[in-house]
Amino acid sequence: MQFQSFLFKSNQMNIRLLILLSTFTATFTVTAQDLVTKIPAEAAAVLKIKTSQLTALLSADEFSKTEAGKKLLQIISKKKETELKNISELGINLQGNCYYFRLNKDSINYNCIILPIADAVKFGTLIKSQNGIVNNNNVWNTISDDSSSFMIWNKEYALLVNGTLNQSFFYSKEITERYGLSSSYNY
Repeated sequence: MQFQSFLFKSNQMNIRLLILLSTFTATFTVTAQDLVTKIPAEAAAVLKIKTSQLTALLSADEFSKTEAGKKLLQIISKKKETELKNISELGINLQGNCYYFRLNKDSINYNCIILPIADAVKFGTLIKSQNGIVNNNNVWNTISDDSSSFMIWNKEYALLVNGTLNQSFFYSKEITERYGLSSSYNY
């Protein structure tokens, strides 16, 4: 409980999350280019998925009829509580590139995914959030119940961010003293 209080009430942590969110929100104004330009230069790892290569071998209709496609649609349909018949109904641009990247900060590591969007409304129907989805001038966003993840999207792309604790940061005597943390607590 002490740690959760530190993580979510610390002004420094909240400011970092707001700066990160602001940085990504500001990049939503750039249009019609590969999403790799949205990835910060300090990313520790980047993975590119060429979805156009996947659909070049098998169309969305054909993939949806395969066992893997049926299983994927079944899993997503169960979460969405409506039946999807084709992966093109996901609202994701299957001709664009998707990216995973990781940002390592002192106390938090961010795992991020950027997806090209074909239909923002369809994509938005996939998202369930107890905190609701906020629409601000066709930029939608939501945050997870535990505040560890957020998602933001517009008509061009979606950004999914999940923050995970860098536990080794909290083992430092200097850090435990600076933030008044118990050195015996396992973070």
